[in-house]
Amino acid sequence: MRQFDTLTNFLLSKITDPTKKPRISVEGYDTIGDGGEMEGLFNGVTGQTPSQSPTDLQDALFNDASGNQYAIDSPYNQVMFGALGGGVTDDTLPLQAAYTAISNTGSATGYMESKPLVFKKRFHIITRPLQVSGDSIYIDGSMCTIRKTTNDLPAVTIPD
Repeated sequence: MRQFDTLTNFLLSKITDPTKKPRISVEGYDTIGDGGEMEGLFNGVTGQTPSQSPTDLQDALFNDASGNQYAIDSPYNQVMFGALGGGVTDDTLPLQAAYTAISNTGSATGYMESKPLVFKKRFHIITRPLQVSGDSIYIDGSMCTIRKTTNDLPAVTIPD
């Protein structure tokens, strides 16, 4: 397994032959121990722009600087997608990426349930409603607060 201290450093790396060591481990999103620890599994080479994060790709995928794509291969949390919380920065895009990722895992893998999204204790600010869809999704947000800063629309919408 290849080890990286942060997702940012992984995204900047150029892995020449990911098939030799298809698994990677990241110790944090922006800094070591910030809650964004994850493991990834080589998913193939894409034609997509290298150095994209899960938020950029709006899924549980990320690309290194050589265009090698990896899928998050550990339970999801919002920090893996770049939603660091703190109540200052707008976490709308990374939180939507997390919701989209769990919506895609159940149908893409054929499982009855999505991969779980377990929120770490954080305070998030969003500026537009988040959309959650899919069958049998699992979200545990008991330790997390998401507050919308504009208009009276709901913060999270889950369609029937």
